[in-house]
Amino acid sequence: MEAHRDGLNICGISGLGGVGKTFLVEHVLSGLDLEKEGFLRLMVDGANTQNRRNFLGLIDGQLTPRSLPPPAKPKADYFPQVREIASIHRDLMNLASREMNSKGVSDHIKETVLMVLRTGRILNKIAPKTQEYVNVNELESSELAGIAEDVYEQIRSLESLRESVSLPGPIRDLIGTTKKNKVRQDLYGAVADALVSDLSTAISGYRKKDRFKASLFMHKQIPGMKKLLLVIDDFEFLAATLGDFLVGNLIPQLAEADFSSLIIIIGRDDLETSHVGLAQHCKKYVRDEMRIEALDLKATLGLLQDAGVSQDRSISLYESTQGLPFLLNLAVEELSSADGETALFLTKFFIRTTRWMNDHEKEWFAKICYLNDVNEDTLQWIFPIADVPMIQKWFERESVRDPSSRTFRVRPLIRDKVLRYHEIRTPTLHRKMLELVQEEQGKLAVQRPAAAPANQSARS
Repeated sequence: MEAHRDGLNICGISGLGGVGKTFLVEHVLSGLDLEKEGFLRLMVDGANTQNRRNFLGLIDGQLTPRSLPPPAKPKADYFPQVREIASIHRDLMNLASREMNSKGVSDHIKETVLMVLRTGRILNKIAPKTQEYVNVNELESSELAGIAEDVYEQIRSLESLRESVSLPGPIRDLIGTTKKNKVRQDLYGAVADALVSDLSTAISGYRKKDRFKASLFMHKQIPGMKKLLLVIDDFEFLAATLGDFLVGNLIPQLAEADFSSLIIIIGRDDLETSHVGLAQHCKKYVRDEMRIEALDLKATLGLLQDAGVSQDRSISLYESTQGLPFLLNLAVEELSSADGETALFLTKFFIRTTRWMNDHEKEWFAKICYLNDVNEDTLQWIFPIADVPMIQKWFERESVRDPSSRTFRVRPLIRDKVLRYHEIRTPTLHRKMLELVQEEQGKLAVQRPAAAPANQSARS
């Protein structure tokens, strides 16, 4: 932060969920005078599970706030051009919805089409390759399975998404049709251009090509601002929605902007793994990457000793938490509570552990905790077969997974607390789930062949 170079700089911070990535960044930023350093700070994260697949919901609703802290003018909106693009996009969505209503399209197909359009990808390019734009895992919706072709056909047939070319170019510019066509054809490009133009106005004054807009968008440069600080948190959740926009549009424009930028990308994976384009097209802007690991045994023992925990208990907690600060903090909180493992504590534990998950994932996680081993065979005991590959893929990248186990399993401490939570919250269902899993495990044990005698031939 203090050794910031001119131009565009990208830094990556990675590590398991709950290891303290966001805490570290906030700790550093809180110790700096960002205003004195000349940074205009913007931030976007994946905390709102409903917004993760809504492209303009993230840009217009979170990245570009309606008001900025001093020295910006109070109640002044410094992103009018972004708002205009967002308004055009909303109008197109409404037109598409009304058009589908007039055609008698089923509510299920219509809502799925609108869900796909919210990601922004379809409005960039309508091409006859359904899988490029309609992907079940990427959109986090198992309901899309089996209707992808119908969804694509509806999108391709929507008149409201077609370019308007009936008027001469100057007239289209005058009434705003050109901008609407830009949103239809290249939403990412339109948003990036509007965002960088608004940022340039706020940080360094109007760009030469934007002087005409000065009469339409009246906000002025913010005193003392010299550079942009863009923090993108939970990138593992946002990459599907923002990744291509960042790599293909925003980063190239920021690299050419007349102000400097520092982008901090926080996620569970390193930059190259989180989005291949960051390595292929943006590597020259990457200044540093930091991998945060869980605490080792020595650090854990020291932390727990300060909290008044005995050494034997500390070693046990280290084994169950594997040094993950998030879990250690919860364990210390439980130990320091006069009432110990109360219903309230277990509820708070479940809420905090699942705060990154959407509603589907919370439901999956609650059931997965009943399994000793999580694989595509055991998942079939509790989920429809068609959903198993998707759920397995999700679990393999989740931070609730035990990274030290030779099989896919839930972290021991997390599993223990979640099962206790279910036991007191839904006792009847809890017993049924335990019985179901025990029954299936018994069947599996019977099906396994007995170990072959030592003298049995290799052939047999």
